[in-house]
Amino acid sequence: MSLIIASFLPPLAKAYGFVLPYFELGAALLLFSGFFARWASLAVTLMLLSFLFAMSIAIRRGYHLDCGCFGLLYREPIGWPTLARDSVLLVVASSSSSLTMAP
Repeated sequence: MSLIIASFLPPLAKAYGFVLPYFELGAALLLFSGFFARWASLAVTLMLLSFLFAMSIAIRRGYHLDCGCFGLLYREPIGWPTLARDSVLLVVASSSSSLTMAP
């Protein structure tokens, strides 16, 4: 069963990597505009969860990858400080998401 799931992961990862910048841009535009802020905050929360999950796996496996979190302007190796920063961002995004969901 795990071989079947593993065969789907590379194409899904490639598709996710292709769609991700557009998804990030859309969420940013919605947050800045104030339209659908609840859904944009939720989208950012889900993206941060996926980043934390992927970085945790990479750290656990001993991969030495660079985080291009801020595009070409700033790169750093992923590690515990990167996980800590994204965890703080996750708390902010999720609390923002819950605040905007109030009636």
